[in-house]
Amino acid sequence: MRNKNLAIVAILLAVLTILALPWAASGMIAGPPVGPDDVGEAQGEVISAAIESPEVWFEDFGTGQLVNGQATVTIESIFLETINTDEPYHVFVTPLGDCSGLYVTNKTATSFEVRELGGGTSNVEFDYRIAAKRLEQPEPPVEEGEMSGAPPRSPAPEEESGQSEDVDLGRNLTPAEVEPGPGEDL
Repeated sequence: MRNKNLAIVAILLAVLTILALPWAASGMIAGPPVGPDDVGEAQGEVISAAIESPEVWFEDFGTGQLVNGQATVTIESIFLETINTDEPYHVFVTPLGDCSGLYVTNKTATSFEVRELGGGTSNVEFDYRIAAKRLEQPEPPVEEGEMSGAPPRSPAPEEESGQSEDVDLGRNLTPAEVEPGPGEDL
């Protein structure tokens, strides 16, 4: 009985997965991911890639060091030429040693500060990641009529056959309906 119940559950999960594929594919992101891009800067062309997201974000990474519990990180000039600092940007920090924790403050168009929590005075190194929106937002490379919405929904099996099977997926089994396996107690 237990193996039969497991087989039924496995079949139901497989059917639900197949039925859910068109729904899962109709997420917010339509079209191919944004690939590497030539971004013009004063120092020359730089190839950069964007985060896969509904919006175009660029990232930069680096390492800094606290001096008596604080550090000012200057955003690299080449990165500044590609991002829109009029829009809020995000900074994530990870300490590389023992400290009371870190936080980011005083974000400006060209720099941000990292400080130790609780007024700490350590000299720990830290990694940072900055994510900011692209300076010039290009239109997505989607052609007319292509990926204009969710993909067509596949018909459910009962729609194809014209008949419907009632399956109660939310039904709870009582202990009497479940046969314990070897060495299992209910």
